[in-house]
Amino acid sequence: MIRSLAHGAALCALALLTLPGCSDRDPVAPSTSGATLRTVWPNEDGRSWAYQVVERTFADGGGLTTYPSPAAVPPAPSMTQVAALLDTLPTGGVSRSDSASFGLRFSGLITTQSGVTRQNLVETLISPAAADAAKGPLGGPAAFLAQLYRARPDLRPLLRARFSSVSQLADTAHTYASSFLHGYAWEKTTRWIGTYGDVDTLLAWKFLTSALAPGSEFTHQLVPSLASDVFLRGRILDRQTVHTPAGTFERAVVCAYLIDFGVAEWTDEEGTPLGYQRTYGYGSVAYVDRLGPVACYERRLLTAGVQSRGRGDVTLRLTGYGSGPVAESRR
Repeated sequence: MIRSLAHGAALCALALLTLPGCSDRDPVAPSTSGATLRTVWPNEDGRSWAYQVVERTFADGGGLTTYPSPAAVPPAPSMTQVAALLDTLPTGGVSRSDSASFGLRFSGLITTQSGVTRQNLVETLISPAAADAAKGPLGGPAAFLAQLYRARPDLRPLLRARFSSVSQLADTAHTYASSFLHGYAWEKTTRWIGTYGDVDTLLAWKFLTSALAPGSEFTHQLVPSLASDVFLRGRILDRQTVHTPAGTFERAVVCAYLIDFGVAEWTDEEGTPLGYQRTYGYGSVAYVDRLGPVACYERRLLTAGVQSRGRGDVTLRLTGYGSGPVAESRR
């Protein structure tokens, strides 16, 4: 978990480091009419964004509820249910609330550990407890992999075999901003926007598809080389007005997301079976045409079939954006 810090100094430092031409004092939002996949997330080298991050840990997020068989485990929520859940954010019962600054910047190319070379969307996390955590050896989607490690004890041996620094995954005090808004080996095609990771050479994450009309949905299988039942689902919600420190943006394209971590068997320390459980997480990202992602929300590690708020949540809001000279590529 990241420790509290002074927002003003941290955000100013991030702007100076990554955001030449920063627009954090300009409340005028770019037009969002006629958003397309080509324009909804600009990706020229030097394009950059800075965010305020607030992460909370819930006091009642622990505990293990299991079911006697995989067939008895309830399903993850539908995308209609996720859209409704996003309308009500949890209050009270917060054991810890921390803040940091997070930045994204396109800078040349990068090659993943699995050998895929794509555009480099560099992450910067300014925090006393987790400086540069998002740029660690696990790559940009490290927030997802850390949660996968916790949600799927049956996959931990495979993850240990893939990553020499697997201690990062098991470290519950380590923060990687959000699963739903991250960098690393980034690509935009005519059909989708996504990232590649270090697990294999397949597309690791999908942010959006070309279907941006409200109600459009997509499903993307995650880590297929590790498991057959881990999925990302997305649904485009109605256009929304989004308020951030960098300005108010009308008719933003908002995509709701659900990560279904699948069904896992849990055991005690002696290996005695305890039962089966499905873990999931959900959230959303707001994209503004010709500007890119301006806000993000993520609820983490909830148990299907249980009235629980999960282990915590994280909120990112845009504080500045701009473009400038390309930084040196990281290979």
